[in-house]
Amino acid sequence: PGSPEAPQQTAPVNEEDLPEETVKVGVSAEGFSPSEVTMPANSAVTMSVTSTDDYTHIFKFKDDSLKAVAVGIAPGETRAITFQTPGPGEYEYYCDVPGHEGRGEVGTMIVE
Repeated sequence: PGSPEAPQQTAPVNEEDLPEETVKVGVSAEGFSPSEVTMPANSAVTMSVTSTDDYTHIFKFKDDSLKAVAVGIAPGETRAITFQTPGPGEYEYYCDVPGHEGRGEVGTMIVE
């Protein structure tokens, strides 16, 4: 994380301007929607994260192999990030704002 080689989030974008193959995830106080996404193994993928409520959120993965993937979004904002998926498995994602994970802002990326 923080190195020039690490995945970098975009500036705020309009969700409709993203490429069709972008995996789109929304987050609010009710959690992530969808709470489960499926992606191909060992592939470059683009994921967007949209705050669908009046809160700031920070999208992160729990697995160390994905620790460089982080997206911070302001209320109502969408940002995207392109990263390399790891090998097959299930990888939990969550909101890193204190208290948000505890209220259910968690999800799973299934890599096949």
